[in-house]
Order: sequence, then C-alpha cells, then structure tokens
Amino acid sequence: MSIDSECAILRNIPMFRNVDLTKLRLLAMSGNRIHFEAGEVIFKQSGDSDAVYVLLDGTVDIIRETEPRIRLAQLGGNAMFGETGVLCDMPRTATVEAATPVTVIEIERNVFNEVVRDVPQLALAIAREMARRLEHMNEQFAASARS
Repeated sequence: MSIDSECAILRNIPMFRNVDLTKLRLLAMSGNRIHFEAGEVIFKQSGDSDAVYVLLDGTVDIIRETEPRIRLAQLGGNAMFGETGVLCDMPRTATVEAATPVTVIEIERNVFNEVVRDVPQLALAIAREMARRLEHMNEQFAASARS
C-alpha cells in the first residue's frame, strides 16, 4: 500500500479529517505496517501503552479481561485504537484482538504525541471522539441498569 493510500485512509478517520497532509504523511511514513491473523492479540490489557494503531484492513475486537471476558466493541475500517493509554500515559485499558486478518499502522507514542502537540485541531478532535465514546458507554450503562 502506498503512502498516498495510507494518507487517504487516515483522512477518512474523523479525527484526522482536518489534519494537514504533511502531518498525515509523517504519521504514515513513521509507522510500522503490521499484519495479524484472526485470533492474534495486538496488545493486552494492562500492557505498556507504547503505540497507537490505525486499522488499514480487517476487524478487531476490543475486549475487557474480566471473568468472563467482555467484548466492548468491534472496530472495522476508518478506526484508530490505543490512543487512550498513550494520551493518558497509563497502561492499556483493554485487550485488542484481530477478529479477522488485519493490517495496521503502528505509530509510536512519541511520534503520535508530537503530531498532537503540533496540530491543535487534532487534539480537539481526539477530545471530541473520547467524549463521544464516554457518552456512548454512559448510555449503554444506563440501559443495562434499567434491565
């Protein structure tokens, strides 16, 4: 996949939509492309938050390691994951596992944080996305409490 194709995928992720093409190229070129087969763990809950991942192809499951395991979400194209631990400088809050064969761009923490610092609209877009996710979780929690 070319850098231009990867930049187009990044541009389709809502939080990257207004980011300058130069910064998108930096993210795409500095990232590692990694392939995972279905069932492989991309990272484990409580692990080191050393990178952010952009899903280029396939589907991943976000899993909370409780007894029993709980699938919190399933992500397909135009998705980024792993940013919570990187931005909050804390361990991973969930396990991410390939549900199908997947290809990701792994962006190291320092590179991602540098781009976030340099692009204020990206920081705002990330904050909005995290708030949206929190609201969604609150709605799910309220619905399960009513049942």
